[in-house]
Amino acid sequence: MQWSLAYVAAGFALLQGIDIVAQQFGWPEAVRRGITLALVVGFFVTVVLAWYHGERGSRATDAYPNQRSVNDEPYSLPVEA
Repeated sequence: MQWSLAYVAAGFALLQGIDIVAQQFGWPEAVRRGITLALVVGFFVTVVLAWYHGERGSRATDAYPNQRSVNDEPYSLPVEA
């Protein structure tokens, strides 16, 4: 979900910038449509990749449920007894 929102926000900002540049340089409408289409296709690619890596990551951590992570205690140092 976070990647989807970030992609939409970045895509919106990019489209706004491209709209300004396209008006200044007189780009044809087909260029703007092509960029919009590429961003829509890229959104679905981003969602699939985020889902795949999220599922893969959860399977990797579920495989070792008793193993401690480095992030369990972020401000402690290991103490040798």
